This record gives sequence, C-alpha cells and structure tokens, in this order.
Amino acid sequence: MNPPPSSVRAGTWIGFGAMALGMFMAILDIQVVVTSLPNIQAALGIAPEKMSWVQTAYLIAEVIAIPLTGLLTRVLTMRGLFVAAIVLFSAASIGCATSGGFTALIAWRVLQGFAGGVLIPSVFSAVFLLFPPRQQGLATTLAGVLAVLAPTVGPLAGGWITQTYSWHWLFFINVAPGVAVALLAARFVPAGKPDYGQARHVDLVALLLMALALAALEIALKQAPQDGWTSGLVLGLLALSFFNLAAFVHCTMGRHTPIVDLRALFDRNREMFLILAKALDFSWDTMMSLLFLGAKGHRITAGELRELATEYDRLNPDTSRSVLAFYQSRKGNALAKRGADRDLQAQTH
Repeated sequence: MNPPPSSVRAGTWIGFGAMALGMFMAILDIQVVVTSLPNIQAALGIAPEKMSWVQTAYLIAEVIAIPLTGLLTRVLTMRGLFVAAIVLFSAASIGCATSGGFTALIAWRVLQGFAGGVLIPSVFSAVFLLFPPRQQGLATTLAGVLAVLAPTVGPLAGGWITQTYSWHWLFFINVAPGVAVALLAARFVPAGKPDYGQARHVDLVALLLMALALAALEIALKQAPQDGWTSGLVLGLLALSFFNLAAFVHCTMGRHTPIVDLRALFDRNREMFLILAKALDFSWDTMMSLLFLGAKGHRITAGELRELATEYDRLNPDTSRSVLAFYQSRKGNALAKRGADRDLQAQTH
C-alpha cells in the first residue's frame, strides 16, 4: 500500500466526509431502533422475549465484520468496499422497513449489521490512507465527533420519528442519504487496485472459528443479565467462545496471509496509539479499526503517534503528558534492555 500523499485535494475531503456520514448512519441506526422496540413488537406481533434479538443480530454481524475489514479492503480497495457496504446497508434498511415478521426482520438486520460493521472501521482506516500526518488530526477529529454525536442524538431521533411517522421510517431514513453517500464516495474517494487473488487464500476454518467465538461471546453478554453469569447457558457460551478464539489464534499465527493480522498486537507504536485514542474516548469500533488497520503492511509510525498526541494535548494537556511520559519510559526501558543485551553478547565473545 502506498503511503498517504503529502497534500490532499478538496475532492478527497468530500469523499472522506461522505464516508464519515456513512459511519454516522451505521452508528445512529443502533440507537434509533432501541427506543422504538415496543412499537416494532406491537406492529409485527413478536413475543417480548425475542425482541432483544433485533439488536443482538445487528451487533453479532457487526463485531464479525469489523476485523474482516482489513482483508476486504485489500481485496476490493477502500472505495470499492465502502460503496458496496453502503449500498448493502441501504438495501437492508429497505428490507427491515418492509419486513412482515420476526424472521425476515432478523435476516435483514444481520445484513445491515455486517454492512455497518464495515462502514465504521473503514472511515478510521481512511484517515491514515488518504491524509498526510499533519492532516490526520483534523480528519480524526471530524470522524470522532460524528462517532460520538450519533449515539447522543439517536434515542431522541428514534422516538420522534416513530411518534411523528411510524417505525418503518427508522429504516427508510437511511435510503436517501445512503444513495447520496454511495455516489459521492464513488466519485471522490481515490481509487485503488483490487487484489482479488487474496480472496482465494482466505482461511475458511479460521473465519468460521472467529465468527463462532465472537457470536458466542455476544450472545453470552446478552443472556448474562437475564440468566446470571453462573448459569449453564452463559458459562457454556463463554467456554465455546474461549475455545474457538484459542483455536482461531492458533490457526492465524501459523499462516503467512491471515484474515486478521494479530501481529499488530505487538506493534509498540500501535499500542501507544490506542492508549491515546482511548484517552480521546473513541468507541470500541474505532479502537478495532485502528488496531487492524485496513492497509496491507501498514504500521503506525512515530510521526502518526505524535500527530494524535498533539491533537490530544490541545484538548487535555495534563493527561496527554502522563500518557506520553509512560510511552517514553517504556521506550527507554526497551532501549536499555537492547543495550544490555548487546553488552552481554560482547562480553560472551
């Protein structure tokens, strides 16, 4: 993957703004539905104990899609993947609005959640793929503001839409913006070269293990408040999630082209970047996208780390100094250890 350009045209900002709006729609959709679940239940005649699956189905598909975004970006390019995801999200929104029963609604919510899970991390990957380090702070701030704004206005907007119109419009409102975002992204997001060959090397076993681990964990977290953390069902789901995750790690670490590059967990710059990002109160989706950045071979550089540090220092200087001091101490300890190892080797020889 080529490094970001030294300067960015206005069209790139328009394309990025369209991507950020798509991310806003995906996050907002989770929140607007929450306040209107009783209306959907009454309209479709769904049993009360099943209603939580309207949200759970979306979230399971979303958490599975997030770590796959890097692979899908390499296969389809950032522009191709984002346009496909926003089109699928809009089509699934129409399906949700026209559902006549529980099964159809859940099926469309799964598709909608998977598309939304792609839209969210794609935006934060785009920050590092489209912009030079000096502009990444501004792009990150733009995306972060929208990511925080969506869950804030979502419940209020959902209640107002349902009372003013009907629950169907909770999903129909995604269609027109979705079409606009798709057209703008297709026109202004820079094109890349797809690598369809990577799709032939996908480890289907690892993919299945990851999906089972994340789905079991999500269902366990859903059932725990109702059944208790020590119930047989919850403990069984947690055990299933743990063993599938362990098997996934075993399969992934031994492959040259894994579906998720777990080596990113051991990147020191990336580790400290995530600490700073968390200090900025980024969402879990954002953290995952920063961890498994969608560019093949991309490693967060010290320059990018300094850019986020500068942005955070502007907002909260006291905390940023503490975090950076921690990073410098760790870096110093690592350098000291390498020096001691070299001295020991010299003495040995």
